[in-house]
Amino acid sequence: MKEKKFLSCLFCVGAAVAFVILGWLLGVGFALLLPNGNLYWVEGLIDMLLAALTLLALWRLKKFHILTDRGRGLLAGIRAGGFLVVLIALLLIGGLIEGLSQGSIQPAAVILGYTFDMFAVGLAEELLFRGLILNVLADCFGRDRAKGVWLTVIVSGAIFGLAHLSNILTAGLTPAAGILQAAAAVGVGIYFGAIYVRCGNLWALICLHAVNDFVALMSTGVWGVASEVEVISSYGPERLLSVALYVGLAVFLLRRKKMDQITGREAQILEIRE
Repeated sequence: MKEKKFLSCLFCVGAAVAFVILGWLLGVGFALLLPNGNLYWVEGLIDMLLAALTLLALWRLKKFHILTDRGRGLLAGIRAGGFLVVLIALLLIGGLIEGLSQGSIQPAAVILGYTFDMFAVGLAEELLFRGLILNVLADCFGRDRAKGVWLTVIVSGAIFGLAHLSNILTAGLTPAAGILQAAAAVGVGIYFGAIYVRCGNLWALICLHAVNDFVALMSTGVWGVASEVEVISSYGPERLLSVALYVGLAVFLLRRKKMDQITGREAQILEIRE
């Protein structure tokens, strides 16, 4: 059993590393083929290719059904991510105020490319980290007990966060900024994992992820007042407080009453009582 868990974790880490390396290689290749191409359209296309490869992996692992699993429904997933919905609304208001005060807006083609890129990122990353990696770990650690669910959420969140360290090499972030982003992403990954095991609907996570990225980086893709590297590098150490916040939200989502529903224990208790 320990060997199976180790191999499952190793597979998941390898999948994340392969995702990063392949994305980088595709980026280099497209840069050579299309040196003057719209960066957002190119990055979006790369992420769509990565999403397609992840879908192929899901099919090979007989997990393609996650795309059609409704779970508790799309709206239930959006409600589970209620804090993120509120945060998105606040970021949107802040982004609009910032952009209007600058008095500039990107050309329509750039905004469309940016929108496509943010959707593609949300799709590709959720297919890999929640669709593939989280489900592989759930099969290994167990879906019918709280310990297994928590290990699944924590390990998948850690892999999601650590994968962002690649931005130090591929995006040009300073080591300090890259480590800070990765640490914060661990908290986000744990929170996203908790939402997914609560609702069982991957499309809810894809929507939340894509819209959150869109509003968080509006100053780059909509207003053009800063680059993505500049936005991420502007985050200070207080960003680490978000890790505690997101972990706390995960604890709330996976509290005892809800955990009994997730693991099926609630149904077992009712059956015993009857």
